Amino acid sequence: MPNDFRFFSVGTIKAIIRFFRESPKRSLVPNIPLLCETRLTAKYKSIRVFTKKFDSVFEELSKLATVSFGKTCQEAHQLESASSTTTFLICMTIISVYPARLESVTQALQGIHINMWKVYEHINELLVIFNDHRLNAKLHFQQNFSKVKVLPEKIDVSLMLPRQCSRQKN
Repeated sequence: MPNDFRFFSVGTIKAIIRFFRESPKRSLVPNIPLLCETRLTAKYKSIRVFTKKFDSVFEELSKLATVSFGKTCQEAHQLESASSTTTFLICMTIISVYPARLESVTQALQGIHINMWKVYEHINELLVIFNDHRLNAKLHFQQNFSKVKVLPEKIDVSLMLPRQCSRQKN
């Protein structure tokens, strides 16, 4: 999957969080921390919380897209459409799974009394995990995809392959 899908997904998550936080009337969704661009630990924690609460977030977006009027209705409909795509659901799941494994290393590196040997052990542990994921890619993809398949059932959308065009000849 090209990198631009990852940025599209993070941008959509950020827009949804901002949409619910900018108005007190829309704060119906459980509290999700803001997406911080400079602190990776906070950013991926926010994405993990968003992924856990995605079904309630999507439900509120659907309600606002049908019940409200004007700009709120339009923006809710756009965010609902963007967050119901197969690409978004897959990227959101992957983004929430893998960076969680990096949190211990980033927190260790940010500590006041950094112990380089502990950081080295964390990094070696991560390398073992990621090499295992690379060697058993099919198994780990199936595990991640099984998490993705649960989401469309909860939010009542279907997983579909993106439209692919053949090569243009003229």
